Amino acid sequence: MKLSVSFSRLFVLLLLLLSHINLYSVNALNVGMQFANAAIDKVNLSYSSILHEVAARVLFPSEMKQCSVSSSSFFFLFSFLVPQSVRQCSRTCESQHCTVLPFLRYGKYCGILYTGCPGEKPCDALDACCMVHDDCIGSKNNDYLDEECNGQMVECIEKVKASGAGQATFKGNQCSVEEVADLVEALLEAALLARRVIHNP
Repeated sequence: MKLSVSFSRLFVLLLLLLSHINLYSVNALNVGMQFANAAIDKVNLSYSSILHEVAARVLFPSEMKQCSVSSSSFFFLFSFLVPQSVRQCSRTCESQHCTVLPFLRYGKYCGILYTGCPGEKPCDALDACCMVHDDCIGSKNNDYLDEECNGQMVECIEKVKASGAGQATFKGNQCSVEEVADLVEALLEAALLARRVIHNP
């Protein structure tokens, strides 16, 4: 999938860019943007070396075969910026920032640091995949690089595409189900790639 390759590299480049921001103590950092609307106090952004290592491994795999990655904490850097206690759950079917990560909000469960409230039913088949994935990640101590959870999510998305269930969506949806599915799938494949890089130095 062309989108998968280009997006995974773009995502790593984004993380690399973030690593150049020399902010070691961030006071009252607002990561709102219709995203979390939460202030962050004294966030430690000390992942620069890890980001550089992984970026080099992904962008230049043949030249970096001897490199090793010491931690998976680089991934989803924004998940470290927003404490679990201030992340809000959703009770409405949303369709915002359809092709823009990390601000995507689709249904009640699809999006980084975005999930439905306990007991909320998913909005459509794709959202149901995201709900199952959120539950799986939660059961794995919020390990966003977990191969089992991410692999199952990719399979779920493929089944939705193949069955045509993606054609039936929720009322008021402003996003293309196929585009959101491709975007989420690309992100998951980037996570699977990162896991392989970390465990196969």
